[in-house]
Amino acid sequence: MELLVGPAFEEVILTRNDQSWKSHPLDPVQKIQIGLRCPEEQRAIVAIYNRLGGLIRKVAAKHDVKCSHVIAVWVAQGGWRPFRPQRAPIRFNVHRFFDVWGKRCRADFDLYFRFGGHNLQPGQPWDNHEYRPEGRGAFVSVHHNPNSEYEALMLARMLAGDEAALRCLNIGGPLIPVDDFTPLGYESSSAMYKSMQESELAHVLTFFDLCRLKQAPKSGLLLQYLRLGDWLNFCRHYDQPSELDPCAERMRQVVSRCESMLPKD
Repeated sequence: MELLVGPAFEEVILTRNDQSWKSHPLDPVQKIQIGLRCPEEQRAIVAIYNRLGGLIRKVAAKHDVKCSHVIAVWVAQGGWRPFRPQRAPIRFNVHRFFDVWGKRCRADFDLYFRFGGHNLQPGQPWDNHEYRPEGRGAFVSVHHNPNSEYEALMLARMLAGDEAALRCLNIGGPLIPVDDFTPLGYESSSAMYKSMQESELAHVLTFFDLCRLKQAPKSGLLLQYLRLGDWLNFCRHYDQPSELDPCAERMRQVVSRCESMLPKD
């Protein structure tokens, strides 16, 4: 399916606009029990399935995708912990913020942020993301914990405004790139951010819209990669990870674990 743009874009039926999904329970009828001392990865799989497995299984079945493949994305992206409204999982990408805003305001950017290969920071652009809220003193890691992610985002919003700062986020359980808001049918990065902060329903439905509509390099191919378990191409086009082979291998490992633990499709 080709992505429709311009006036014809309205002809695309967005998964998140399908009212039938909005009344469907998020959780499965039968939940999985697991010991508290099990490895974290197993607890992550169970946490996601018990919270979202009912809806994920139904939407995945409609697209001929295994539930285990979808849940593996959540687990591999780290979005398995309990959801709190207005506190969805995020990742603030400092190197993207430089491209969006910092190149034009380099002195201000360098005062508050640095990343690999820039502002005397070692590593690649996707490495060593740091910030300092007061613009002085020691830099600290952006990705240390959820609080540091949100503090870095708040600082970026103060400096550049909401639209520029929010475009540099990945958000939700599967860490969906907010910069893809246009093909996902959102009017702005702010509108997508607001929706993803309200409930995990938006995380699930927007994830499937991303897989259906993102150019990978054509629309529909990302969904096909997910369906086939072509993790190399899925990782390449989902969000262009810094290390492609390790990302794909991580997905394979999590899928294998999911399939040994989850009810069969």
